[in-house]
Amino acid sequence: MAEPSSATGLGSSIRRFAPALLLLVALVTLVAPLLPAVRGWTVALPRVAQWLVLILTFCAFLAVIGRQVNGKALGVLIDTRNKMSLSRLQITLWTMLVLSAYAMIATPRIFGKVPDLKSLPADDQRRAMCKKALGREPRNVADCEDSGPLQITFPPELLWAMGISVASFAGSSLIQNAKKNKEINIEAKEARLDALQRKRVDAAAALADAKDAVNAALKEKTDIEARVVPVEEKAKQERDQAVQAAETQTDEEVKQAAKQAAEATLEKALMQPQALKKAAAKNYDEKAAVFEAAQEASKRADEEYDKTKAALLTARTEAEGVLHKNADPAQARWSDLFSGDEIGNHQLVDLGKVQMCFFTVVIILAYGAAVGALLGDVRAIHPLGVDFPPFSNSLNALLGISHGTYLSVKGVDQTKTAS
Repeated sequence: MAEPSSATGLGSSIRRFAPALLLLVALVTLVAPLLPAVRGWTVALPRVAQWLVLILTFCAFLAVIGRQVNGKALGVLIDTRNKMSLSRLQITLWTMLVLSAYAMIATPRIFGKVPDLKSLPADDQRRAMCKKALGREPRNVADCEDSGPLQITFPPELLWAMGISVASFAGSSLIQNAKKNKEINIEAKEARLDALQRKRVDAAAALADAKDAVNAALKEKTDIEARVVPVEEKAKQERDQAVQAAETQTDEEVKQAAKQAAEATLEKALMQPQALKKAAAKNYDEKAAVFEAAQEASKRADEEYDKTKAALLTARTEAEGVLHKNADPAQARWSDLFSGDEIGNHQLVDLGKVQMCFFTVVIILAYGAAVGALLGDVRAIHPLGVDFPPFSNSLNALLGISHGTYLSVKGVDQTKTAS
């Protein structure tokens, strides 16, 4: 019995220390791409590839943090409502892009792994870069010495783009906090549920009456058919006997007249039974149609009642103010990034979120490509300073419009509140 206990204890220890081990691995891999620049090792990977490895290790590090905090690898994207947050996603993407690129540029400069000024192709270029780094005309050669390892400039437009994302995140949080203090009109939902319950009971009663009626019509139809069949058979037998008797006639005209008289007698004898059968069949069809309509009405009443009851239950158990929330972080889904935030629209697609997500992802990918091109250029670690790739004011305008639309839609209540 001791061996299973020992194995159980070992497994428990592994599970207890696994998060710490994963965190250590993530930290090591996070620093690994920068170590060649620190120690002067020879690196086989191009700088762009090193940068991508650094981004992946950032992702691994965030995944470990998320697993530790709320048990999900994407836990950093989960907000206080246990849902994936689009604002958190876009801030995370911008942060990873800019900080990883900054680390790839700054680290070799800090540890002196940069070309000297003689690597510049001409004095005029060296002087121009020196002027740009100093912000003035250089007075002498000494002015053009290394202007500092952290002489790395972010374009103002890029700072504005990141500022828009931060402001959008803050604005989204303020709007959500305001909506948490509102109350859903539960009384109206309960009154509607009561009305639907009465409608459901009435529909069930109508369905029961229709079922009784159609069963009665079916029994009447069956009884009439049972009574009529012998009458029809007797009339047909009499017709057949009359026809056989007519066959004994030698005069053809008399024979034909006798046959016609037999058929006319049969038709007259069948007239009433067939009328009874037709009336019974018509009555049954009408009652069957009423029963089918009652079935459909009862089904719709049940569905409407169940839907309203589920919505009321959601409002009571899954509501935080007018906002919809999950009970556990494990319920967070990617679809949260594109669905509404409130009880009234959490099952609908929020086009404001879709637009903002597309704008953010496309712009970050495009700017990431520009940063990759910069890292592939040896001048990115120039001693006189490095400028991040320029960013467009028109892109900032698009970002501003996208975030403004997102916040405007978010600010409008999609759920009825208590007056």
